[in-house]
Order: sequence, then structure tokens, then C-alpha cells
Amino acid sequence: MKKVKLFEQFVNENNATKEEFDNVVKALKGLKSSVTVIFVPKWNEIEILTGDDRDNRIVDEVIKMLDKAKIKNGGGSNISVSADSSSYSRKEYDAIEKINGGH
Repeated sequence: MKKVKLFEQFVNENNATKEEFDNVVKALKGLKSSVTVIFVPKWNEIEILTGDDRDNRIVDEVIKMLDKAKIKNGGGSNISVSADSSSYSRKEYDAIEKINGGH
């Protein structure tokens, strides 16, 4: 029984919040590239989508801006940067922000 509780604690320790989503959007407002930011509470995630033809320079720019704003990304956090998302395609998000037109 303890293993289940420990697992549940691990799964729930990085719940994404609307406030974190708002902070990510605010941090990325000065981005030169186009991205879409979605808040997906179902998976406890904030996803930053760069598009299928993404350039690593976009990812680097996103990561630098999040670091500058002192927002943790990657390494087990609840923020991911990817080309696309099934949550986006299925409209399984609670909030969306398209920066510079979106991905």
C-alpha cells in the first residue's frame, strides 16, 4: 500500500497551475519566434509548441527566456517544449496562448 501512496505523491508533486501558465506566457511575450502555449491540467502540463518544422534555435530561445524569468523547465518539471501535441490536436487544454501567431 505504501508504494501506491508514494507513486501518487510522485505523480502529483508537479501539478501545473493556471498561474504558472500565465507566468510562462508572460515570459515568452518577447519571443521573436512563433509558438503556442497550452495549459493541460489533465496531464499536469504546460506545453510550448514550436511546430513540426521547428528549428533548435527556437527551442534554445524559449529555454533562455524561461531561464531568465527563473521558470524551471525540463528535467521532470511540468513544462515541455515540443514540435506538436496530441492534447492540442484533441483540444484537451484549458487555456491557450498563441505568441506571434502560434506554431
